[in-house]
Amino acid sequence: MAIRSKQLAKRRADFKISALYSASKSCALCLNFKFHRVNAKSV
Repeated sequence: MAIRSKQLAKRRADFKISALYSASKSCALCLNFKFHRVNAKSV
């Protein structure tokens, strides 16, 4: 039973990490897009 709960905890941690990763990736894309738009206006 202890082994099963460990696997569950690991899976939950992996899910959190992947969720954080995808969120940060989309945030970076959004910031990048805004930055490029500002650059295009200034040029």
